[in-house]
Amino acid sequence: MIQIAICDDEEIAGKYIAAELEQELCRRSLCCSIHTYTNSQELYSVLTSGVQYDILFADIDMPELDGIRLGVELRECLLDTILIYVSSRKDLVFEAFQAQPFRFVRKELFQTALPTLVTEIIDEMQRRSGEKISFPSGNSTVMLRPRDILYVESFKKTQILHTPSQDIAVQSSFQKIMAQLKDYGFVQAHKSFYVNCHCIFSLNRTTLELDNHTTIPIGRAYLQGVRDMFRLYAMKKDPSVLP
Repeated sequence: MIQIAICDDEEIAGKYIAAELEQELCRRSLCCSIHTYTNSQELYSVLTSGVQYDILFADIDMPELDGIRLGVELRECLLDTILIYVSSRKDLVFEAFQAQPFRFVRKELFQTALPTLVTEIIDEMQRRSGEKISFPSGNSTVMLRPRDILYVESFKKTQILHTPSQDIAVQSSFQKIMAQLKDYGFVQAHKSFYVNCHCIFSLNRTTLELDNHTTIPIGRAYLQGVRDMFRLYAMKKDPSVLP
């Protein structure tokens, strides 16, 4: 049973998303339980109480607590939740990256985008079920989900895995770690930095900024590759945003 939450301050919009989603999942013989919220503060209270959802569809433009703030403030609660923004606010797509959503779908295109979106959600759920990777650290081994790694820093002969909660020194080569993470949306930004594209907030010619405001240098030789990956990530959020 897939547990789904929908949060939209417009009740009609929430019911529409729920009906279309349930129909698409039933068509694929998938059982789901859908809970709709018109008040983001109420959903905030539910999630902080320990309730877990597999998928959360959230509007961005909501009173009191908007969808982006909701996603950012609840990031730790939503680690195992696939967050999808459904909004008409095309202008906020890049700002929404702060919450690391899985996708950004324009509300007016929801019905058209839904079949492909559901396929991607199912693939992501299957991938997440066994995605932890092992890394040697000291006399033990640590298991981490790639999406929880912000970036990898090569410092002398030690590689450092930076996560939101801690920095972990790993006894492995930089090349080996890059090979382990290459299929999870990482890009080399510098000879000493390997960055999770899902965590990039902005970039310019010489540096990039992560969602947590960490600044990473961009080597000249890696600039185009970073731009291409960042653009690809943006288009996955909403293919209609960029040409």
